[in-house]
Amino acid sequence: MARYAAIYQEAQGRVRILVNNQNANLPVPTCPGWTVKDVVAHLTGVFDDFRRGNMENAASNEWTAAQVESRKARSLADIGAEWHTLVHTYPAVFRHEYVGNLVTDLICHEFDIRGAIGNREARYLLDIRTSAIYFLNGVDHALRQENLPALRIQVEDKALTVGEGEPEGTVTLSWFELFRTVSGRRSRSQVEALPWEGDSWIWLDHLFILGPAESDIVE
Repeated sequence: MARYAAIYQEAQGRVRILVNNQNANLPVPTCPGWTVKDVVAHLTGVFDDFRRGNMENAASNEWTAAQVESRKARSLADIGAEWHTLVHTYPAVFRHEYVGNLVTDLICHEFDIRGAIGNREARYLLDIRTSAIYFLNGVDHALRQENLPALRIQVEDKALTVGEGEPEGTVTLSWFELFRTVSGRRSRSQVEALPWEGDSWIWLDHLFILGPAESDIVE
Protein backbone atom coordinates (compact mmCIF):
# COMPACT_ATOMS: atom_id res chain seq x y z
CA MET A 1 0.00 0.00 0.00
CA ALA A 2 2.67 2.51 1.01
CA ARG A 3 4.57 2.05 -2.25
CA TYR A 4 1.51 2.55 -4.42
CA ALA A 5 0.38 5.52 -2.36
CA ALA A 6 3.80 7.18 -2.66
CA ILE A 7 3.99 6.65 -6.44
CA TYR A 8 0.47 7.94 -6.93
CA GLN A 9 0.79 10.99 -4.71
CA GLU A 10 4.11 12.01 -6.28
CA ALA A 11 2.64 11.67 -9.78
CA GLN A 12 -0.44 13.61 -8.73
CA GLY A 13 1.80 16.41 -7.49
CA ARG A 14 3.65 16.51 -10.80
CA VAL A 15 0.41 16.69 -12.78
CA ARG A 16 -0.98 19.49 -10.65
CA ILE A 17 2.17 21.51 -11.31
CA LEU A 18 1.92 20.87 -15.07
CA VAL A 19 -1.69 21.96 -15.57
CA ASN A 20 -3.04 25.50 -15.38
CA ASN A 21 -5.72 27.74 -16.88
CA GLN A 22 -3.49 28.54 -19.85
CA ASN A 23 -3.29 24.91 -21.01
CA ALA A 24 -6.53 23.53 -19.57
CA ASN A 25 -8.33 23.57 -22.94
CA LEU A 26 -5.51 22.17 -25.04
CA PRO A 27 -6.47 18.95 -26.87
CA VAL A 28 -4.67 15.79 -25.78
CA PRO A 29 -3.68 13.83 -28.92
CA THR A 30 -3.38 10.50 -27.09
CA CYS A 31 -6.89 10.89 -25.65
CA PRO A 32 -9.00 11.89 -28.68
CA GLY A 33 -11.79 14.30 -27.81
CA TRP A 34 -10.35 15.21 -24.42
CA THR A 35 -8.64 18.38 -23.24
CA VAL A 36 -6.05 18.65 -20.48
CA LYS A 37 -8.86 19.56 -18.08
CA ASP A 38 -10.83 16.49 -19.18
CA VAL A 39 -7.88 14.24 -18.37
CA VAL A 40 -7.68 15.71 -14.86
CA ALA A 41 -11.45 15.20 -14.51
CA HIS A 42 -11.02 11.57 -15.55
CA LEU A 43 -8.20 11.00 -13.04
CA THR A 44 -10.32 12.52 -10.30
CA GLY A 45 -13.32 10.46 -11.32
CA VAL A 46 -11.37 7.20 -11.47
CA PHE A 47 -10.12 7.67 -7.92
CA ASP A 48 -13.62 8.58 -6.74
CA ASP A 49 -15.12 5.52 -8.47
CA PHE A 50 -12.52 3.27 -6.82
CA ARG A 51 -13.38 4.89 -3.47
CA ARG A 52 -17.12 4.37 -3.93
CA GLY A 53 -16.82 0.89 -5.38
CA ASN A 54 -18.34 2.02 -8.67
CA MET A 55 -16.45 -0.53 -10.75
CA GLU A 56 -19.24 -1.89 -12.94
CA ASN A 57 -18.14 -1.46 -16.56
CA ALA A 58 -14.80 -0.16 -15.29
CA ALA A 59 -12.50 1.15 -18.05
CA SER A 60 -15.38 1.22 -20.57
CA ASN A 61 -15.94 4.34 -22.65
CA GLU A 62 -19.20 4.96 -20.79
CA TRP A 63 -17.49 4.73 -17.39
CA THR A 64 -14.73 7.20 -18.26
CA ALA A 65 -17.06 9.54 -20.17
CA ALA A 66 -19.27 9.87 -17.08
CA GLN A 67 -16.27 10.93 -14.99
CA VAL A 68 -15.48 13.73 -17.42
CA GLU A 69 -19.04 14.83 -18.14
CA SER A 70 -20.00 15.13 -14.46
CA ARG A 71 -17.17 17.68 -13.97
CA LYS A 72 -17.54 19.53 -17.27
CA ALA A 73 -18.99 22.72 -15.79
CA ARG A 74 -16.42 23.00 -13.00
CA SER A 75 -13.10 24.83 -13.09
CA LEU A 76 -9.75 23.09 -13.34
CA ALA A 77 -8.81 24.44 -9.91
CA ASP A 78 -11.99 23.03 -8.37
CA ILE A 79 -11.47 19.60 -9.93
CA GLY A 80 -7.82 19.59 -8.86
CA ALA A 81 -8.81 20.42 -5.29
CA GLU A 82 -11.34 17.57 -5.27
CA TRP A 83 -8.70 15.15 -6.55
CA HIS A 84 -6.17 16.26 -3.92
CA THR A 85 -8.72 15.91 -1.12
CA LEU A 86 -9.85 12.47 -2.24
CA VAL A 87 -6.32 11.08 -2.49
CA HIS A 88 -5.32 12.36 0.94
CA THR A 89 -8.60 11.45 2.67
CA TYR A 90 -9.14 7.88 1.48
CA PRO A 91 -5.85 5.93 1.82
CA ALA A 92 -7.81 2.67 1.83
CA VAL A 93 -8.13 3.02 -1.94
CA PHE A 94 -4.46 2.02 -2.17
CA ARG A 95 -5.39 -1.40 -0.79
CA HIS A 96 -7.85 -2.01 -3.65
CA GLU A 97 -7.44 -5.23 -5.62
CA TYR A 98 -6.76 -3.29 -8.82
CA VAL A 99 -4.66 -0.48 -7.38
CA GLY A 100 -1.94 -1.26 -9.95
CA ASN A 101 -4.37 -0.23 -12.68
CA LEU A 102 -5.14 3.00 -10.85
CA VAL A 103 -1.47 3.91 -10.52
CA THR A 104 -0.44 3.01 -14.08
CA ASP A 105 -3.46 4.91 -15.43
CA LEU A 106 -2.19 8.04 -13.71
CA ILE A 107 1.37 7.60 -15.01
CA CYS A 108 0.04 7.10 -18.55
CA HIS A 109 -2.08 10.23 -18.35
CA GLU A 110 0.74 12.26 -16.82
CA PHE A 111 2.66 11.73 -20.04
CA ASP A 112 -0.44 12.28 -22.15
CA ILE A 113 -0.61 15.73 -20.57
CA ARG A 114 3.13 16.29 -21.00
CA GLY A 115 2.76 15.44 -24.69
CA ALA A 116 -0.17 17.82 -25.10
CA ILE A 117 1.68 20.77 -23.57
CA GLY A 118 5.03 20.01 -25.23
CA ASN A 119 6.83 18.97 -22.05
CA ARG A 120 9.54 16.34 -22.64
CA GLU A 121 10.78 16.10 -19.05
CA ALA A 122 10.71 13.19 -16.58
CA ARG A 123 11.16 10.45 -19.18
CA TYR A 124 13.67 8.61 -17.00
CA LEU A 125 11.48 8.34 -13.93
CA LEU A 126 11.53 4.91 -12.28
CA ASP A 127 7.71 5.04 -12.47
CA ILE A 128 8.00 4.56 -16.23
CA ARG A 129 9.85 1.26 -15.80
CA THR A 130 7.42 0.16 -13.11
CA SER A 131 4.42 0.90 -15.33
CA ALA A 132 5.97 -0.72 -18.40
CA ILE A 133 6.66 -3.94 -16.50
CA TYR A 134 3.13 -3.89 -15.09
CA PHE A 135 1.73 -3.78 -18.62
CA LEU A 136 4.20 -6.42 -19.81
CA ASN A 137 2.61 -8.91 -17.43
CA GLY A 138 -0.48 -8.59 -19.62
CA VAL A 139 1.60 -9.07 -22.79
CA ASP A 140 3.20 -12.17 -21.28
CA HIS A 141 -0.22 -13.60 -20.42
CA ALA A 142 -1.57 -12.90 -23.91
CA LEU A 143 1.33 -14.62 -25.66
CA ARG A 144 1.00 -17.69 -23.44
CA GLN A 145 -2.77 -17.82 -23.95
CA GLU A 146 -2.35 -17.67 -27.73
CA ASN A 147 0.54 -20.19 -27.69
CA LEU A 148 2.75 -17.69 -29.50
CA PRO A 149 6.55 -17.83 -29.41
CA ALA A 150 8.33 -15.87 -26.71
CA LEU A 151 9.67 -12.42 -27.54
CA ARG A 152 12.81 -10.76 -26.25
CA ILE A 153 12.48 -7.05 -25.52
CA GLN A 154 15.85 -5.35 -25.45
CA VAL A 155 15.22 -2.20 -23.48
CA GLU A 156 18.32 -0.08 -22.93
CA ASP A 157 20.45 -1.99 -20.39
CA LYS A 158 18.04 -4.87 -19.81
CA ALA A 159 16.72 -7.83 -21.80
CA LEU A 160 13.17 -8.89 -20.91
CA THR A 161 11.37 -11.99 -22.15
CA VAL A 162 7.60 -12.28 -22.53
CA GLY A 163 5.92 -15.54 -23.41
CA GLU A 164 7.00 -19.10 -22.81
CA GLY A 165 10.20 -20.72 -24.02
CA GLU A 166 13.21 -19.49 -25.92
CA PRO A 167 12.58 -16.14 -27.66
CA GLU A 168 12.18 -16.38 -31.44
CA GLY A 169 12.36 -12.63 -32.02
CA THR A 170 13.68 -9.41 -30.54
CA VAL A 171 12.52 -5.80 -30.53
CA THR A 172 14.78 -3.01 -29.32
CA LEU A 173 13.53 0.24 -27.79
CA SER A 174 13.89 2.59 -24.82
CA TRP A 175 12.01 2.30 -21.55
CA PHE A 176 9.92 5.33 -22.48
CA GLU A 177 9.01 3.94 -25.91
CA LEU A 178 8.18 0.56 -24.37
CA PHE A 179 5.92 2.25 -21.82
CA ARG A 180 4.15 4.31 -24.47
CA THR A 181 3.80 1.31 -26.79
CA VAL A 182 2.26 -1.14 -24.32
CA SER A 183 -0.06 1.58 -23.00
CA GLY A 184 -1.42 2.16 -26.51
CA ARG A 185 0.26 5.49 -27.21
CA ARG A 186 1.92 4.39 -30.43
CA SER A 187 0.41 3.35 -33.76
CA ARG A 188 0.91 -0.05 -35.30
CA SER A 189 3.09 1.45 -38.03
CA GLN A 190 5.32 3.16 -35.46
CA VAL A 191 5.94 -0.13 -33.68
CA GLU A 192 6.49 -1.98 -36.95
CA ALA A 193 9.25 0.55 -37.70
CA LEU A 194 11.21 -0.32 -34.55
CA PRO A 195 14.38 -2.44 -34.85
CA TRP A 196 13.05 -6.01 -35.04
CA GLU A 197 14.75 -9.36 -35.37
CA GLY A 198 12.20 -11.89 -36.54
CA ASP A 199 8.74 -11.44 -38.04
CA SER A 200 7.19 -8.58 -36.10
CA TRP A 201 3.65 -9.48 -37.20
CA ILE A 202 3.73 -12.55 -34.94
CA TRP A 203 3.74 -10.40 -31.79
CA LEU A 204 2.65 -6.97 -32.92
CA ASP A 205 -1.05 -7.11 -32.12
CA HIS A 206 -0.34 -8.40 -28.62
CA LEU A 207 2.03 -5.60 -27.59
CA PHE A 208 -0.78 -3.06 -27.22
CA ILE A 209 -2.53 -3.70 -23.92
CA LEU A 210 -4.42 -0.48 -24.65
CA GLY A 211 -4.65 0.64 -28.24
CA PRO A 212 -2.86 0.88 -30.63
CA ALA A 213 -3.22 4.57 -31.39
CA GLU A 214 -5.23 5.24 -34.53
CA SER A 215 -2.54 7.54 -35.95
CA ASP A 216 1.16 8.16 -35.30
CA ILE A 217 1.91 9.86 -32.00
CA VAL A 218 4.99 12.07 -31.87
CA GLU A 219 5.92 13.37 -28.43
